[in-house]
Amino acid sequence: MAPAYLLLGEEVLLREEFLSRLLSTLLPPGMETLNLEILSGGETASADLVTRCRTVPAFAPRRVVVLKE
Repeated sequence: MAPAYLLLGEEVLLREEFLSRLLSTLLPPGMETLNLEILSGGETASADLVTRCRTVPAFAPRRVVVLKE
């Protein structure tokens, strides 16, 4: 798995479908509530994003931070 992914394109449905598949691959079942954060790019400060990305995962091999918009 790569440390970062950039999803671009006009087809929102395809982006969301790919993101769903990616998340199911990256996170063990049941670990989404502890290790997944979905943030809005227009409302998230860069320092806050960096802090969230550096947070250690809880009971899972990795943590996922999604920045939309």
